Amino acid sequence: MQCPSCQFENMPGVAACGRCGARLELAGAAIDVHPPRAGSGVKRLRRWFPWHGLAARFRDSVEAIARTTLRELNLPHLLPSLFVRMVVPGWPQIFMGQTARGRMFLGTYLGLLAVGILFVGTVLGSIALGLAVSVHASSVIDILWSATTDWRTRITYAAVCLMVLGVVVYLPVGWVVTRLVVPRQMVRDAPPFAAGDAVLYNPSAYRWSEPAPGDVVLYRVVPQQVQTRTPQGNNAVYRVDGEYIDRVLAGPGQSVKWEKGALSLDGQPSPRLPLNPAGVAVTLQCTVPQGYYLVLPSAQPPTTPRYPAEVWVQMSLVPRENLLGRVFLRHQPLARWWWVR
Repeated sequence: MQCPSCQFENMPGVAACGRCGARLELAGAAIDVHPPRAGSGVKRLRRWFPWHGLAARFRDSVEAIARTTLRELNLPHLLPSLFVRMVVPGWPQIFMGQTARGRMFLGTYLGLLAVGILFVGTVLGSIALGLAVSVHASSVIDILWSATTDWRTRITYAAVCLMVLGVVVYLPVGWVVTRLVVPRQMVRDAPPFAAGDAVLYNPSAYRWSEPAPGDVVLYRVVPQQVQTRTPQGNNAVYRVDGEYIDRVLAGPGQSVKWEKGALSLDGQPSPRLPLNPAGVAVTLQCTVPQGYYLVLPSAQPPTTPRYPAEVWVQMSLVPRENLLGRVFLRHQPLARWWWVR
């Protein structure tokens, strides 16, 4: 019975409110002890689509788990500290006094993480990183399993903790890493690179700054057709496209001349060279337009056809938006590890 003064719900039959003491009177109102019942059509729908019953059972299960969680864990004063330490594999076990177990989880995780980082971009690296995440999840499940006995509590807490761990830790870390380090594997020989080499590039290197001459970049040549003439005077059409790795040699507005393996910028000799100077066996001269950069695609397979100078110019003038990132490390295979400069 609700108090008309403070709206406190009192037990039926009491004369005064248990909170404010106001008198409770029914004022002679007749009370229907037979509440309205669902019609036959509604009952039939509920039998066909028992989602009401399923929702009620789910709600009751969640409430039961919530009521028994603190009692089963028996660690109410440690819960916040325990959950915070789940961000590091093995830390909850060490915190609970299971030092050897915690060190095993932590050591295994760090070892797999190191292998994954060392071989990032390869099959072995992907497997190692996946196993490292599995070890972290196992650390969380292990501490929950050891502190609870009811299977519903275990499953619920494990699912919630792993979801929070993924959203709070791995999703932000993955987002940041993929903005800074991306692997790319060479599928064929392109001196100075060889088939199977894996390089790392930073796709965010030029998000807030302009490329500088001397940077080694991964860039894309937009598919296009270049019409020219062969040395015999015949018309020829060359289609150029693809992704290349090479050095930025000149920026917007600079006059460039490449002749006999030497580069001149604005009439002055330049010490900068493409990654494979021997791969550019033509003489070309041009002025870099605004919004473009000159990158001679010298790192090409030896079987690449010899393009005329007009084709080289079209392939070498790269729009700013087609520079995909700065290449900084060749990390696979380990025997060919080197900084790309």
